[in-house]
Amino acid sequence: MTCPQKMTAGKRYQREVTTGNLSFLVAILSCIVLWSVRFDSIGYAGSLSIYVLVGYILTELNTRFSLIRTRTALPVSLYWIIVAICSFLHPFKAINLVPLAFILAIHQLFSSYENEKSIGNTFNSFFFLSAGSMVFPPLLYFVLPFLFGMKRFRSLTVKTFFAALSGTALPYWFLFGYAFLSDKPELFAGSLRSLCTVLPPDYGGISVNHVVAFAIITFFSLTGSIHYLLVSYQDKTQIRIYYSFLLLIEVCIYALGYFQPQHFQQLLSMQLIIVSLLMSHWLVLSKTRFSAIALTVTLILLVLWAIFDVWMR
Repeated sequence: MTCPQKMTAGKRYQREVTTGNLSFLVAILSCIVLWSVRFDSIGYAGSLSIYVLVGYILTELNTRFSLIRTRTALPVSLYWIIVAICSFLHPFKAINLVPLAFILAIHQLFSSYENEKSIGNTFNSFFFLSAGSMVFPPLLYFVLPFLFGMKRFRSLTVKTFFAALSGTALPYWFLFGYAFLSDKPELFAGSLRSLCTVLPPDYGGISVNHVVAFAIITFFSLTGSIHYLLVSYQDKTQIRIYYSFLLLIEVCIYALGYFQPQHFQQLLSMQLIIVSLLMSHWLVLSKTRFSAIALTVTLILLVLWAIFDVWMR
């Protein structure tokens, strides 16, 4: 077989895996198998429903804003598979709502691009961010990078700034009203105190599964981020601005994780959204000789990770 024929076969293989419907079906079946290994309570169904909804919004985010120039279901496939592998994310907890609030906030913020009158989208974005901080207070720290994102999106005006402040304050205003009417002032005071309290780093809750997940996700994040920085010139200006914001949020997530490792699960669930887009952008659009090899390595790594997780269970 000649070299051009080999390249053609590699590109065909890459296209079929990254954009084919069969790959999406295989991803769904794999997720069902991984979730069914330990599906022993109704809480698991609640968690699964949340992650399915996040995946749907991730698809809508990619489709509406054309984050990947080719029609593909790879971002949601990667997201669902990685969540299915990370079994420590399966039991239902209030913090499982964090990725849902996070992706809704991103979706609304993206909708404000170059729209100085996008008061509604701005309000919604910061409202979802603030609402998520009810169960994960450090999520409110992302208000500053979101404001910076508005500046990059050229949608930051006096009106949208106050819309952002209003959206941020509204959930806490509701909380204050509930605490006042139910005579539970400590509920509101405790929420504010949690925002101002900086806890020392605590690695006590980090397990072997967490370390493996962190290593693999960080590897994916680095490769996806570096590749995008190298080829970002190929995208339109609007898409480059979107991805620069996602890279900023990625840096913030890792910085917060370094100082507050006790929030590993919440931060990982947020990072999975970003890494799914970055890896998909690389695996779908890259046309180099290394692309098919990188795709194969990624698939093998996911399979080995899934086997390890099932074995650890």
